[in-house]
Amino acid sequence: ITPFLIEIAKEGHNNIPQTLDQFRHADGTRMDADEIANDHERRVMDMRSNKMRRAKRGLGSFSGMSTMELPAPEMTAVSARAKGQRSSGAVAPTAKDLVGAAPADAQTASNSKGIAGWLQRRSQEQQEEQMRKNEYWTQVMQKKDAEKAAAAQAAA
Repeated sequence: ITPFLIEIAKEGHNNIPQTLDQFRHADGTRMDADEIANDHERRVMDMRSNKMRRAKRGLGSFSGMSTMELPAPEMTAVSARAKGQRSSGAVAPTAKDLVGAAPADAQTASNSKGIAGWLQRRSQEQQEEQMRKNEYWTQVMQKKDAEKAAAAQAAA
């Protein structure tokens, strides 16, 4: 999942829980870290194959894009490393084995100590602070209106 997290950091996503929410099974349950890594790898490979297919079509075949070498990935996918370990007989533990199952819903994520919980707590604190600012601004404006009304009444 590390390449996926690096991609999230490079792209500057603000709402990580929403980004991770797109990784669900057909029945609506959330994927674990290994499944997210595999799905992300599949999506990247699909994108590359579509790009190569478009480059080989029509006048694009003369451009040389189809023969262009792509740079080597910064990190290998989990499945490639796991295959090497399985051939020697050792089985690497999965993320689910290490940390347990994913939270049932977003409400339990807000109580967690992870980055998703931190982001939700931060968002909630920002909303509360904005509400406090709005309340204070309303008080200031009401006080100003009262002073104007008193000044108008005194002048009349």
